[in-house]
Amino acid sequence: MTGEERTTDYRASLAEGKPGAALRIVRLEAGLPLSKIAEQTLIPEWKLQDLEDDTYDRIGAKTFLNGYVRKYASLLKLDASEFVGALPEQMRSNVAPAQSFTETAANATAPKPRAKKAARNVGSRLFLLLYS
Repeated sequence: MTGEERTTDYRASLAEGKPGAALRIVRLEAGLPLSKIAEQTLIPEWKLQDLEDDTYDRIGAKTFLNGYVRKYASLLKLDASEFVGALPEQMRSNVAPAQSFTETAANATAPKPRAKKAARNVGSRLFLLLYS
């Protein structure tokens, strides 16, 4: 099988919404056993088998499924976002890869509610000490 035929095979599976089948095609072409993928990705072999069968009900939360697909595709040197995009809509996670959960500059400058309360408490105590 030529490289062009392989590309056509796995892309057909992606077009059908079967990213697991597409990953299996590429893995078999590379001659890698599923156990080797499990070892390198640290994803249990049974989860990889379910992923390749495109049965997602036992794999876990959408976020984990998306992560597994990304990790598996990246290991095979494929475009991970293309495979995640081929997942059924209800199985895709809304979290972008490598999303930062740090505060933005606008939020960082806004005073915290806790800080306001602490400032009020200090002010109240100082008032009581000075005027008692």
